Amino acid sequence: MKKFHINRFVIAYSVALLTLAGVGYYFDIYQPQAEVKKLKTQEYFSTDLTYYDLPRISMNTKSAAKTSHVNIDISLEIARKDAWRLEDFKSRITDRIVAYMYKQDTDQLRPPNDIAWLHRGILHVVNTTNQPIVVHDVVFRELVIM
Repeated sequence: MKKFHINRFVIAYSVALLTLAGVGYYFDIYQPQAEVKKLKTQEYFSTDLTYYDLPRISMNTKSAAKTSHVNIDISLEIARKDAWRLEDFKSRITDRIVAYMYKQDTDQLRPPNDIAWLHRGILHVVNTTNQPIVVHDVVFRELVIM
């Protein structure tokens, strides 16, 4: 009787292993092929982009402790075909940047890692200001907080 149980166990174990091997072989050879679709992203070559220089912004801002003077020189990276259209939005963009910077605490802007936060904020402000024109990047040529 004991030998009968051992034989049944060996046979069941062998059948299970063969079944698993067969299933693995089936999915290895006949695996379903998923369709790979490329996302259509608009690629820009370096010649398709240009930098548009905004006028220097000099302003006084308030912090918790004192009033600070801030000088900002910014360039906007835009598509070359939209460069002439951005001239119409220049004063509006500058006004929105000044309003955004006036709300910021200059003490929080002093550490170097907070410049990335300021970069994202100004990029968002600029892109919401001139909806038909997409600004790809904001480049700080100068950011001085005194």
